[in-house]
Amino acid sequence: MTGALPATLTAGQFIDKADFSKVQWDASVDHGSGTYKVQFVPVTSDHQEIAGAQTQTFTVKEAAEQPNYSGTTFSAEAEHNGDATFGKAMFDGSDAAKAPMFIRITEISPSNAEAGDHRVLHLVGDHAQDLKVDDSHPENTVLSAAQFENLRWDASHNGGGSFKFTALDGDMKPIDSSVVHTVTVTEKDAPLAINPQSLFGASEGQGPLTISAKSLAAYTPAEPSSNLLDDLHNQINPLI
Repeated sequence: MTGALPATLTAGQFIDKADFSKVQWDASVDHGSGTYKVQFVPVTSDHQEIAGAQTQTFTVKEAAEQPNYSGTTFSAEAEHNGDATFGKAMFDGSDAAKAPMFIRITEISPSNAEAGDHRVLHLVGDHAQDLKVDDSHPENTVLSAAQFENLRWDASHNGGGSFKFTALDGDMKPIDSSVVHTVTVTEKDAPLAINPQSLFGASEGQGPLTISAKSLAAYTPAEPSSNLLDDLHNQINPLI
């Protein structure tokens, strides 16, 4: 507001005719964008009800800016057969004032996916759900800012992959539908599994031995058909 009126109007306050031109909407004091609704009822000059007067409504549309993703790394790593997390900061960008109120996942592309309908991108927490892109129901993959940190990628049936998203305004409409971001997910390799019996033999009651591979790059097979584990076994087995 300007002039002698209160800085901020609240429900139940009166605005005299002389002050109509002083009413302003200040979009800098709230974080968000979208369409806001304001309702009012005409009254007499002494603030009395007018018989038959109906509630009037006008709307204010706040435009949204594109999030600032400069310097943002759109990638994440999943443990082998585990989940990848992304964090809210990835989707907020580097300028909190331009962080989107919503995003929509537009494409999910797992790599080396196993056959079957397996979970890939999903939400955890109070509103846990599997996310599946369906262009006929785009609302199914819309995430609010409060859900950004609950987004996960399940790599238990795939080797990672990627997904795409676009930033939305407060009305869940694309800020710019031509701007689409891609997040890449990689899965860590499976840990190397070594059978202790291959190194130490199968005898029970034998204490563990400590071995050290000084330089695998310099390893030469004892026989053309042997490998490192075979040769270690052949050298250690006589000692136990």
